[in-house]
Amino acid sequence: MADTQAATTTGLALRGDNLVKRFGAVTVLDGVSLTLGQGEILGVLGDNGAGKSTLVKILTGFHQQTDGKLYVHGDETLMRSVDHARSLGIECMYQDIALVNSLSIYHNMFLNREIVRSGPSRILRFVDHKQMRERAAQLLDDIGVHVPSVDLPVERLSVGQRQAIAGWHAR
Repeated sequence: MADTQAATTTGLALRGDNLVKRFGAVTVLDGVSLTLGQGEILGVLGDNGAGKSTLVKILTGFHQQTDGKLYVHGDETLMRSVDHARSLGIECMYQDIALVNSLSIYHNMFLNREIVRSGPSRILRFVDHKQMRERAAQLLDDIGVHVPSVDLPVERLSVGQRQAIAGWHAR
């Protein structure tokens, strides 16, 4: 559980009260509570089958809890989907980095979320590479990741840089 005092000092980002998840007759989470302050990092540890993945899936909108309450920035929230959680700033960094090594940094950052613009006829839409490059460079600068160019293929990055790219999902 995250330190409650730190969460109160920095502003509460996320709170779960007595979260329960059942799949049929099987209870996989039984009354988990947690608090997470703004800018705080939370590690979830436990034995295999303890419910860690299920908890993360609830927090990131992949599953909904069977019982209990979830609060984001103080507001009670039922995560409707992964996209809903992302819209609230909740994202999961998985141990296995899911990047396409041969694609550029900016392509990976916007993979399946490309910035598009309408063509002259308004029927055709085009990927806006210039805007994606600029946004990717700004986002990396904001989180303190320095790369020579966002056009570099991801395979040329360090493990830490790759994790930062994988963890950042452009909004």
